[in-house]
Amino acid sequence: MTAHRAIAGALDPETDAEVRAWHLAEAALGPDEDVAGALERAAVAAAGRTAYAAAAAGMERAAGLSPDSRAATARRLKATELAMAAGRPAWSLALLDGIREGGPAAAHLRGLVTLLTGDLDAAFEILVREGERAAEQHPLAAAAMLADAVLTRTIAGDCYTALSIARRAFA
Repeated sequence: MTAHRAIAGALDPETDAEVRAWHLAEAALGPDEDVAGALERAAVAAAGRTAYAAAAAGMERAAGLSPDSRAATARRLKATELAMAAGRPAWSLALLDGIREGGPAAAHLRGLVTLLTGDLDAAFEILVREGERAAEQHPLAAAAMLADAVLTRTIAGDCYTALSIARRAFA
């Protein structure tokens, strides 16, 4: 821990920000928003280079260091998206399992990740169930989930169900 803190202190915050953020994270004794923010910025930079696995790891660690539960959830959701971009659906599902109160965004991501694993029926069930659950308070999120549920049925060749769900999404 002391070594990581010393290395972070010796690095230039401008030119070595990403490496410095990781050393600060290793030196952190508990939740620390400054370190979480530095890791989040490092993750964004990594994603900008299409280093999605590194970005997801940074965002996941930033979530773990976040003292605020809302910030932690937002970072974990972003880590999930980045893990999906890295082609790691199992990691994405594990990240989602760590979210306590993610609302419609987490439910939608769970459906999409399940779709990417190839389980069309499970993805359909998740997207329809959660879309209907969100309909009253989050109608746009519900419509998006139902639209993605249409995709699962279209891929499966079930055009009648796809049309029925598409009508519900439109409504």
